[in-house]
Amino acid sequence: MLSVGALASGIDRFGLLQAFAEGTSYRALVCIFLAGGNDGNNLLVPLDAAGYTAYAAARNAA
Repeated sequence: MLSVGALASGIDRFGLLQAFAEGTSYRALVCIFLAGGNDGNNLLVPLDAAGYTAYAAARNAA
């Protein structure tokens, strides 16, 4: 874990402290790379029997 001092110096290094103080509309894009942790095929699994059967058949065909 980061200590408070390390976190504060990181915020100051990137100029975020000034952006927060000015009240500007600061935006950030955060990208999380899962490296195979979620391939998109298992994100939304159907809950009813007919939908799950079609889903399982499609996964086995690939």
